[in-house]
Amino acid sequence: MSNANPNLQAVRRFTYRNETERSGVAGYHLRMSTSRFFIATDHPALPGHFPGRPVVPGVVLLDRVAAAVERETGMRVAALAQVKFSAPLLPGIEAELRIEEKSKKLHFRILHKAATLASGIVETAAKAEA
Repeated sequence: MSNANPNLQAVRRFTYRNETERSGVAGYHLRMSTSRFFIATDHPALPGHFPGRPVVPGVVLLDRVAAAVERETGMRVAALAQVKFSAPLLPGIEAELRIEEKSKKLHFRILHKAATLASGIVETAAKAEA
């Protein structure tokens, strides 16, 4: 990975704990993944977003979604069919990412305590062969 873009490596800095459940319910395959993460207060995407009161940019949250989808499914994100940002995430605050498979679509929610910060639907595709 010596030729990797250092800015992309920096964007991927995060800490998480992961728990995954898989079960079959009445012929319907349900898959759910829950991860906890936070974005460090010195994350390189924070300066200027916004001066005096930094907020984690939505693209950083979506990067967490993409990384979790890849880690949990082995697939890549092909499209974000729907995304809604409901409230900001502040740096250093722990958030929870939930991903649930429903009717062959992945629905995600990012929460802090009981409040939804972001939600949406992810479309996946097979990873390109290297």
